[in-house]
Amino acid sequence: MKKLLLVLFSYGLIAFGIIVLLTVFFITPPELLSEDLSSYKFLSGLYNYLTLMPAILLSGFLMACSVQWQHKTSNSRERFSQGMFIRFRNCMVVGIFIVFALFLNKEVFLVKISNSLDVKRKAPSELKEAIYNASYFIDQQQYHLAVQYARKAVLVSPESDEAQSVLKESSDLLEIEHDAEKSADEILNRISELQRPVHTKDAAFSPLALVQKARQAMTEKDWFNAHYWAALAVEACDEKNTNREEALILANDAWNKLQHSDAYQNEDERNYYKKKKEGYTALHSGDSLKAYYIYKSLLDAKNVAQTPDVERFFELARENVQSQYFFFDETEHMNRLANRHNIYFSLEDKDKTRLVIYIKNSMDIKKDGGLVRYLEGFNMVRYRPDGSFMYSLSVPYAKVMALRSADIGGREWENVPFVILQSVDRNTEGLVCYPEYTFTESDVQDISEYQNPMTQEEMDDISRTNSFILPMNFDDFAAISEASSGASHMSLTALMSFLSKAEKYGFSAETFYQCVVSRLMYPLFILAVVLFLAAAGWNYRIEDKRSNFRFRWLFFLPLCTLIFFGIFELCTYVTGILNYVIVGLFGSASVFMASILYIIILFFASILFVSRKE
Repeated sequence: MKKLLLVLFSYGLIAFGIIVLLTVFFITPPELLSEDLSSYKFLSGLYNYLTLMPAILLSGFLMACSVQWQHKTSNSRERFSQGMFIRFRNCMVVGIFIVFALFLNKEVFLVKISNSLDVKRKAPSELKEAIYNASYFIDQQQYHLAVQYARKAVLVSPESDEAQSVLKESSDLLEIEHDAEKSADEILNRISELQRPVHTKDAAFSPLALVQKARQAMTEKDWFNAHYWAALAVEACDEKNTNREEALILANDAWNKLQHSDAYQNEDERNYYKKKKEGYTALHSGDSLKAYYIYKSLLDAKNVAQTPDVERFFELARENVQSQYFFFDETEHMNRLANRHNIYFSLEDKDKTRLVIYIKNSMDIKKDGGLVRYLEGFNMVRYRPDGSFMYSLSVPYAKVMALRSADIGGREWENVPFVILQSVDRNTEGLVCYPEYTFTESDVQDISEYQNPMTQEEMDDISRTNSFILPMNFDDFAAISEASSGASHMSLTALMSFLSKAEKYGFSAETFYQCVVSRLMYPLFILAVVLFLAAAGWNYRIEDKRSNFRFRWLFFLPLCTLIFFGIFELCTYVTGILNYVIVGLFGSASVFMASILYIIILFFASILFVSRKE
């Protein structure tokens, strides 16, 4: 056994040196950062070596067996002899070592080195892009983002003078901006206030407190706030609450007062009050978008004294708008910050219709204490339960927020995606990006050709849809994005956890099961190959008892290794097809059935070996 391990180690070491040296001296690397050139060549050599490692170890094992069993074979004159069982035990020990090394190589080392090489190949473009973005955000006076990109540039290339320079510039500007802000406590309070919506804070008052606020506003002849607080009090009171009647009276009284303008000093004040009343009426009637632009124009008015209620109602209108729309400028950096690409999946809705979704790019950001997702190139097609086309929608950008499932009466998931389709301009009224709906398939010109065409009323209702909830777990999006890149690119743990969800999201479960079966059965496959090679090593052992092992024999192995590499790849391809057949026959039980099959193969390989004789 010692000689076997010595041969394996010696050949592995020689192969490593040859492959790495050949790669370092003969490779033509792509455009790289100067500091990455040497490490890239070495990692490329290491990657090539690890790619050939199965062939190197297994061909080395074959030769080691033929050398190991040159002498002391007299104890195996009969089949199933004790000597062969001892050799079998030794082969299993070495085989387990080989299996462990190759499994780690396939699942860990090759993946990590491949990722490192990708990072080094992308480093020049990423450095250039990071420096450009840092400079861009400095010009835009968004110093927080500038510092983030500058730090990324330094991380990509610590030796880059340009990256160090832009980091210092952005950091200095950010420090100056911080110094100009209020004290740390005041900043913290301000952020906390921003994270608590105005309406939520106002609605948190007790009915009595709301009525008292309405009374005080009436005393001060502040009819807008009086009606606002009284209306909130009415919402907060149930039928038995003693404050409800007074709240109704105060609300009606304040509303009547709003309809009659008092005397004003000039026409500007009269128009200001008229506009404010128009905005409040829009807000109260549910037209928050109109109210938002009205109050924004009032905040920008220069020729009249501002009243505090305008800012409050503007914030209320803005909050309502953001629950129905999002602003164009929220996605202006999408092309720089998108972190997931070409995502596709399908879902079954509660009414048994199926949604097929494609997303070109996705950007996740932390906002207001939660995760907000922006989607570029959002496309969705809805099909009836019988598979016929219903309609499709397409929108350049969409916004997704996590909505607590309990808030809408759901219990299956903690959070569900709430998708907002329409976006508006933050400053200019009338600029709205609507989703585009299609109610006929491209090859059907007349909607009457459908067996169950939609009515005009149904199409109008759908066209007015501004937002909807996807029937899925909000947290599944990351797994879906990874699965869209292919099962082979997923880690084994992520792949196995996604198996139960694959069909639900429209992926082929067979593809994922086949990948799982192939990767889990890989150790058994290698172990079976080791035993077959051990049997071959016994059959073709060096029978000349006087011929001693010579070190130069190791140099004949490279040719054998290349030949064996081709054979091994062919065997891997054949077992891949076999795994597909197993998955096709047994479905979700394929892992169990494949385990039985590979154990049977391993058993026959074991019988084949221990039945050898001199």
